[in-house]
Amino acid sequence: MRATRWQLVRFGLVGLVSNGVAYAVYLGLTAAGMDPFAAMTLVYVVALLIGFTGHRKVTFAHEGHLGRAAVSYLVAYAIGYLLDVAILAIGMHALGQSHIVAQAIAVVVVAVFLYLALKLFVFTPGVVDAPTGARSPLGGDREQRAAER
Repeated sequence: MRATRWQLVRFGLVGLVSNGVAYAVYLGLTAAGMDPFAAMTLVYVVALLIGFTGHRKVTFAHEGHLGRAAVSYLVAYAIGYLLDVAILAIGMHALGQSHIVAQAIAVVVVAVFLYLALKLFVFTPGVVDAPTGARSPLGGDREQRAAER
């Protein structure tokens, strides 16, 4: 439980940095006249790059296969992107909210989704081979392995 709590704290810190930078860029782009959906799309790429590095190294201390983690991360973020677009569209068009309010709500909802996706599907520990006890190179969460010892 303690490891999960610290992992959540680290996730929050990495998320604050990546989302803070992304939201500031979003506000700047929309203030300069860019369409909110185009701005959100561009900002998503910025958050994707900052987040992958931060979550892999800091949040989950992942030592597993980089390529597998990167592909899984992209899939999780693609789903998160669609969720973000849906929240922005519903907030603006169905509920009549400002794009600023709708995007702020989307940041929180997508963050919860992404934490669960990253923890459960992206930065997973390696699978242990029962006969040999060897760990597969497909994962590697140092904290979880330490907790298992």
